[in-house]
Amino acid sequence: MPDTPLDIRVVEQLSPEETQHLFGWGENIFDTAHLNLTYRPKDSRDRRFVLYEEQVPVSHAGVLQHHAHANGRPALIGGVGGVVTVPGARRRGYAGRLLRHAAAFLRDEWRVDFALLFCIDQRVGFYQRLEWAEVACEVLIDQPHGRVPCPFHVMTLAFKPEFSRIDALNLGSPSW
Repeated sequence: MPDTPLDIRVVEQLSPEETQHLFGWGENIFDTAHLNLTYRPKDSRDRRFVLYEEQVPVSHAGVLQHHAHANGRPALIGGVGGVVTVPGARRRGYAGRLLRHAAAFLRDEWRVDFALLFCIDQRVGFYQRLEWAEVACEVLIDQPHGRVPCPFHVMTLAFKPEFSRIDALNLGSPSW
């Protein structure tokens, strides 16, 4: 990896140029369009972590706060979504660096009980290497036609011992 200046910034919103650069490089970049899902709407409290290489945005992870029930008790979840690295910047550890930074923010600043993300089959190993654990129970997500089983792997990163294993999860919302 070249010795280039890297900078992680936390922003409320991406500029149109940043959005285009991070997400506009391909069709269906998350490989989920075929699922025809409705996702949780963005909120003004959500934050986006963006890693810049020489002032160019190359990696992104969004975070949100979500109240749900896990293991039979109320839980404040730090949702993670929109994790992407542009093709020309992959295999440099940027997404891992960004996710560790976002996890520290969720744990230390927002003081959530655990972080949660949804991922496709091909990314499970990546998140496991970063110490995320796959949820063992079925997770239902809200959709306009009712609650349905989540078609993604649901992964968590516990910040409190009572959530180190998730055996029951009532999200009460769409995925993000």
